[in-house]
Amino acid sequence: MFGTASQTCIHGSWKRIIFDKFEFLHPTSRGAVCRQTEERSKADQLESGRRLGERITDTAFWRNELASELDEIIKESDLLQDSKRAVEKALADIEAPLHIAQENLYQREQREGTV
Repeated sequence: MFGTASQTCIHGSWKRIIFDKFEFLHPTSRGAVCRQTEERSKADQLESGRRLGERITDTAFWRNELASELDEIIKESDLLQDSKRAVEKALADIEAPLHIAQENLYQREQREGTV
């Protein structure tokens, strides 16, 4: 993936800048600088991969948490709909007796007014 140390220094502009900067060094020192640069690059890639893995894990966790919460909200909403229907039915069921009671009161007031 990375090639040899000399290939790493020759390919890629930023590596070439490092190579040119240390041109005054002994050839073995240049190789050491290139190896250090390559090692640092590999370490940085590993760290980036680790952090990306953590991000993926966190994202999956929160997606599952949200899915669970959504399921609970849907269940609660269904229960509320059932309760609403029960209350509406109870209201409809007392509508007729309420009308009768109101009519009886009206009739009683009418009779008391004539007496």
